[in-house]
Amino acid sequence: MSIEADVIRAQVVIEVIRRIAVLDQMQRYEDSYALTQEFREWLLDPRIQPSSRQAKP
Repeated sequence: MSIEADVIRAQVVIEVIRRIAVLDQMQRYEDSYALTQEFREWLLDPRIQPSSRQAKP
């Protein structure tokens, strides 16, 4: 995968994590879980730096 693709993928992961945080705050846990499952491979990808995974709602 190219560096550009990795950057885009990291940006998508950050947005997904933010959305999950918002859904959790709204107590929409089923939607949050569904989103987590949809992106689980990306969320757990070790190539994406852990520091970029911290969501700020």
